[in-house]
Amino acid sequence: KAVSERTVGKLSLIDLAGSERAAKTDNRGARLTEGANINRSLLALANCINALAQGASKAHVPFRDSKLTRLLKDSLDGHCRTVIITNVSPASDQFEETLNSLKYANRAKNIRTKEIKVAVERCSVLVAAPEIGSAYHLQTERRSALDMGAHERRSAHDL
Repeated sequence: KAVSERTVGKLSLIDLAGSERAAKTDNRGARLTEGANINRSLLALANCINALAQGASKAHVPFRDSKLTRLLKDSLDGHCRTVIITNVSPASDQFEETLNSLKYANRAKNIRTKEIKVAVERCSVLVAAPEIGSAYHLQTERRSALDMGAHERRSAHDL
């Protein structure tokens, strides 16, 4: 069995919605509920970031608290490189939002990740097990025969 090293990458680009205060948005009904759900997910993400930034290896990281944190687990759990880009406003009326965004990003920058090398074992199933290859060939022939029969039935139906 041959063992080889291979570099595998994954690029995730995530645009996190703003965490505006409900009173500032004047949203009502479904939009207000949607905003509350977004803020709840951002809070769950902040909890994960805080746990990871503490650096304690035995600290519980609550990835299961929201769909967002489950989706971002691969990007946060230390087996990757993570970059956070924060959009801020120079406007004085956005001071509080800008400050909160910068605090959020500052916590995220404290997450330390490390590269993990994994050996991948190569195996050639069809060479090692010829009966699997012949079963695959038989299945392919059956599929072709079924497709041909369906095509003939459609042609006869069109006449």
